[in-house]
Amino acid sequence: MPLSPLRFRFLVISLLTVSFLGALDNTVVSTALATVAGQLGALEQMSWIVVGYTLASTVLCRCSARSAT
Repeated sequence: MPLSPLRFRFLVISLLTVSFLGALDNTVVSTALATVAGQLGALEQMSWIVVGYTLASTVLCRCSARSAT
């Protein structure tokens, strides 16, 4: 099924928006990570904080994708 020009533009804009939001999310988290870990007194455990955030983000993406279908 070929896409009409309007649907193709909508698809491209949607993909660019998702990509932008993902990059923005990673930028905010990476900037704030050192401050949050410092306030928690866990600078030496920063890798575990990153793993926890990545795992929670992955689970949330899976749950939201499953509920969208």
